Formats: sequence, structure tokens, C-alpha cells
Amino acid sequence: MNILVSILIPNYNKATFLSATLNTILTQTYSNWECVIVDDHSTDNSWKILEEFAKIDSRFKIYKRPNHLPKGGNVCRNFAYTNSIGDFVVFFDSDDLLYPNAISKRVNTISNSDYDFCASNGVLWNGKDINGRLISSWAQGDAMNAFINFEPLWLTQGVIIRRNFIEKNNIIWDERVPFYQDVLYNLKLVILSKNYRITPEVDWIWYVSTNTSLGSKTKFVNSYHENYDFISCFYDCIKKMKNCHLQLKHFCFSRIHFLIKANRKKMKLKPIEAYLDFLDKNSISLTYIDRFEIMIIKIALFSFDNNLRIGKSIYFRYINSSLNRIKKEMPYNHFLSTEIPIISSNLFRVNHD
Repeated sequence: MNILVSILIPNYNKATFLSATLNTILTQTYSNWECVIVDDHSTDNSWKILEEFAKIDSRFKIYKRPNHLPKGGNVCRNFAYTNSIGDFVVFFDSDDLLYPNAISKRVNTISNSDYDFCASNGVLWNGKDINGRLISSWAQGDAMNAFINFEPLWLTQGVIIRRNFIEKNNIIWDERVPFYQDVLYNLKLVILSKNYRITPEVDWIWYVSTNTSLGSKTKFVNSYHENYDFISCFYDCIKKMKNCHLQLKHFCFSRIHFLIKANRKKMKLKPIEAYLDFLDKNSISLTYIDRFEIMIIKIALFSFDNNLRIGKSIYFRYINSSLNRIKKEMPYNHFLSTEIPIISSNLFRVNHD
């Protein structure tokens, strides 16, 4: 099969894992690929490793992020894309691993169809245990609602996309997004495509050296600017949907409550208000229930700011009741919930020196 696949990778200070990742690409059973890697001006040994692989095989094409472009993984992904020519595109990370027949199976699945993209499964692995955690157990089949509620059915590393679908819809990585980039990109794919396939095939490994989880940065309040950019990007993804304003309100309130609960001991108030300000700026209509919830939120923020126990108590009584109700209505439990054995783990050797 003569279809060129572009594997696009951003890299920043992943020298410890980089060789293992690139070796899993080099040993793919499918040979017609190019791997475009954009280094975000790493300060470790990454560039030397990239130069070595470029010498070994000309299919590796390496770049440093141009100085006139801002720093960031999404910037590097977009730059990698503009410097690629494959008919199909695979976005990957510089510390994850591909099974040897991953690209071959993905190409066979998508090339014999008219799918815009195909998503396969993966497994989270710490590099030591005989078991890993399945990215998704596919308990929820509604991809749209799953991604809107930030409960992904797959991650970008498991996706192969037709270039003409990307070009037709001008799908790029939003360079404003400070976190959850992966979920927002896949949300765009799901919203814009009317024909895609989800397969339970496990063909890649999300390698982690610590007990981290998707979106760990999102547990922190961060800055007002970061949160405002985040909700702006989310709204840009969903604003063509019929019920986008309802989805936006639901997400804003959920995000505020999540941040308050996750940061109750070290509460920063101003950044959380970015979500309320965004609703106000975009003239999103509020119901009486919405306004009541905003009042509860403001009571909570004032109480944390002034260390008022009664206000905190009122807030948590309300929110626990509300979130428990929402959880019962949308019981997502598929993400990283199932253990499976790692097949041929000896194929993946990571240098920790």
C-alpha cells in the first residue's frame, strides 16, 4: 500500500523517553511514513537524539520551533502539520509508544472506507507492571456527550485522520489552550465529522513514569487569563451546536465547582470568575436556577476569601447534592477504569539514566 502517513510529534525535554518512542516508529511494519518532529527548544539532550535518528532514517524530519512563533505544544503540532505531506495524519507524543503494527492496522481500517478519522484504544502503563489501564472501556458510546463532559472515549495518539478532512474543515490545534488540548481537539473532530469509526483495538501505550492522570494541571486554578482562554476555546468548539448555550452554561458551572472543590485549602478567587465573566460578555441567557447557582458560587467565593465557616457549609451542602444528581444522570466510568495485561512489554525499553 502506497499511502503516506504523517506522524507528527511535538517535543520538549523528553530526552529520557524520546529514543524509545522513535524506535517504536522506526520498527513499524508499515513503511510508508514520515515522522515530523518539532522541538520546542529543549534544554536537555533531545536535539542530539533527534539528529541521530534523522541520520539513521531520512523519514524522520526534524525542526526547531521558529523563534517568531510562541512556545507551546499546540504551536509545535500546527507547525509539524504545515511541514507534512501525508494523506493521513497521526498526532503522537514524544514519550508514548506505538505497537509495531499500529500504523498498518490504522491504514487498513481507514483506507478501505470513507471514514474521516478512526480512533483506536490505548493503555496507560508505568513501564514496570505487567498490567496497564485501558484508556477507555467503551462503556459510553455517545462520543459527543462524552467529550463535552471531558470524559474522553479515546486520546489523540490513537487517532488517524484524513488530511482532506482536516483541510476542508480547517481543523487546527488551538494555540490559546493551556490544558485539555487533547480533549478539545477530539471534540472538534467529533462535532465536524458525520462518519468516523471507534475500534477497541489497542495499538499504543500512554507511558507515564509517575501516577499522573489526564488533565492534572486542570486541578489548579491557574490564572484568570488561562481560564478565560480555556472556556473561550471550549465555546469555539461547540458554538455551532443547536444547544451550545446550554452546554456552555453546564460546563462553566461544572468547572467552577470542580476548581473550588479541588482547591478549597488554597483558594484563588479571581481566576474562577473568568467563567462567569465569559457568560456575561457573551450575553448567555440565564434562568432563575442559573442565577441561584451563581449566588451560591459567590457566597462560596466570599466565604473562602473571608474564612466564613457557615458560607462554606452552605456551599458544600448545595454542591454535593447537585453534583450527585448530575453524576447519576451521566454516569461516566469508562476512562482508565479497566486493567489489562501489557503485550510484549519487552519491546518498549525506556532509558531512565
